[in-house]
Amino acid sequence: MRVLAEPISGLDERFVSSILAERSFYNATAVRVAGDGGLRRADGAPDMDRIAAEIEGWSQRLPRLRHRLQHAPAGLMAPAWVPDASFSTTAHLRLHPEVLEESDISAEILHGDANGESDMGRSPWNVLVVDLAGGDLLLVIKMHHVLGDGLSGVSTLDVLLTDASGDRPPLPPAPEVRAPANALELFIAAWRNFCSSHPTWAGRRSAAAAKPPLVRLRKVIGRNLRAIRSRSSVGQEQASARQYGVTSIELKTAQRTARALGGSLTDLMAAAAAYGVARAVPIGDSSAVTIAVPISGRRSGDSGMNNQVRVVPVTLVPDGDRAAAVASVHAQSNAGISAGHSVHLSRDTWDAMATFLPAAFRPRYFVGQPVRNILFWTSLDPSERLGILASNYLDTLNITVVAAADIDMGAILATLQAVLSGADPFQPAAAVASEDRGEWDAVRENAI
Repeated sequence: MRVLAEPISGLDERFVSSILAERSFYNATAVRVAGDGGLRRADGAPDMDRIAAEIEGWSQRLPRLRHRLQHAPAGLMAPAWVPDASFSTTAHLRLHPEVLEESDISAEILHGDANGESDMGRSPWNVLVVDLAGGDLLLVIKMHHVLGDGLSGVSTLDVLLTDASGDRPPLPPAPEVRAPANALELFIAAWRNFCSSHPTWAGRRSAAAAKPPLVRLRKVIGRNLRAIRSRSSVGQEQASARQYGVTSIELKTAQRTARALGGSLTDLMAAAAAYGVARAVPIGDSSAVTIAVPISGRRSGDSGMNNQVRVVPVTLVPDGDRAAAVASVHAQSNAGISAGHSVHLSRDTWDAMATFLPAAFRPRYFVGQPVRNILFWTSLDPSERLGILASNYLDTLNITVVAAADIDMGAILATLQAVLSGADPFQPAAAVASEDRGEWDAVRENAI
């Protein structure tokens, strides 16, 4: 049986660089499914055996879901993905203990707070099934960011869900691999993985030269120091001081607004976030706002479970000229993309993170039952203050907000609604037509 160890990239390592990061860097996805048909037993309770079988097949089609991270002694190399010999679907799946009314679906539940923490000794993900009194089921999938970025999350979810036919390729044969039994096997397997990624000696020399010995030494020292710093009580307080919000709008309304202002939906989201910061976030005397815009670095067809995101900072003064704000975001984003590399941003250099994630434009199904809606959430460093993620399911644009406790969540949500609908962001109470609001607004008041 072959020994498998795949070291994670430097970008991936950021998300597990300390104990605090391990506990905080989770992406959550909430999937609302029509709960009749094959998802309930004869007594009306959720059929957890049927759901578990579906999750089991999901993990077989995505072997990374059956891997865990193994750390090298003394941080001599990055943590590596290795097969989890004790993998069990039941360790990653549970049923919420209560049947919830619509009014009880809080943003905290949608964000995955009720899922509990994943065991980092296993693959870092879990699924919570919530039985809703109206008959639907809610699947809240919580994955550690080290497993992948937003587009990776979309691709991963697409393996779990199907189209109306329910057709899937047959399950692949189980790989005959095992985890390293000791440090020597870990280093040898990691070297073999490096050689397979760089099959020529010239390629290996080039990859090695990209990280000189001094850089590698600093990484080793950093791995050991960060684990010590992460245990501070200050960090624990920062990790818990969070609030969550959800709102939605018709996708075509936001697209129409973006076109009218001369930008893309991503440009509009970044501009909307800047207006939200100007209204709701204490940022001092400066009128300029900096938004960190995640941009995917993936090539077409790349659906690997990893992180390939570049962060582009855009700075603007959110005033009455919304077209100028969108144009400024568009120009700065394009310049950042052309530069071809991610800018390192400390938490003190930006006010919010915001982007649009194209998720699902066609109907999806789970065990033959139609999916009614899907919410994606962003994840933040424990010390970062505001993250806004827009994603679509069919013709609904859902916007989720993760914010520090001192931010006015109501003002943020109202401003986002105003900007996306083309209204004056400085008077967000100007009503958005009720038909432009989406299904998740049923939980909006609960979500604040």
